[in-house]
Amino acid sequence: MIVVGIDTSTPQTSVAVGTENEILAKASVAGAARQESVTPLLQELLRRSELSLSQVGGVVVGIGPGLKLRQELTVKATADAGKATEFKVICRIDTPAELDYYRHGGILEYVLRQLLQS
Repeated sequence: MIVVGIDTSTPQTSVAVGTENEILAKASVAGAARQESVTPLLQELLRRSELSLSQVGGVVVGIGPGLKLRQELTVKATADAGKATEFKVICRIDTPAELDYYRHGGILEYVLRQLLQS
């Protein structure tokens, strides 16, 4: 199944297209108009992945700010037929370091920012 992931809970907005096995394309944007960039980013990622919106089987959205360690979250999923399901999950960000990595968009981005500040 092709899934689109959108996260706006950090200072940058991230969009990714992938499957359960791999990320096919991803992009991030920072700045004042970052939320307005979601649609153009998604269109570009689908184009790069040679996919159409009709092939997307699911969408995952992270919103924020305010994520905390091991926070309980509510997931709302809607099937193609329109039936909605809601369930609770525990965010598996377990340490302050993992939270820092997440807020920076990943461990690589975190390390690069630390090196640039030095």
